[in-house]
Amino acid sequence: MADGTTSTNRLAVLGAQLSSRGYKVEWTQHGMRVINSKVPACCPAAAPREDSITLRRRPEDFDNLWFWTARGEPLAQANRITDAILAVVGLLAHRHPVDGDPLDRDPVDGAGR
Repeated sequence: MADGTTSTNRLAVLGAQLSSRGYKVEWTQHGMRVINSKVPACCPAAAPREDSITLRRRPEDFDNLWFWTARGEPLAQANRITDAILAVVGLLAHRHPVDGDPLDRDPVDGAGR
């Protein structure tokens, strides 16, 4: 790369940033696995508990390096670490499922009508 930064370094920087935010980072043969231990393993509907992040070129973006999910979804350009952090945190955010229709809840206390 022209800037002297290897793709492994960019992935390592992302991993270090996520680790400092409490995510478990495991290095794999193809990239890294990021695990949000705050998401219960019993509740996959609430949010994915983990994902594998890799780096590869994105033809639609002039072959620039991007971070990608295991499902082949682009997260952020590799030189935009903050955007990648936000994308991974959002992807693995623990969501509490809401029972019933949210429009049936009282806006003040959340109780049903």
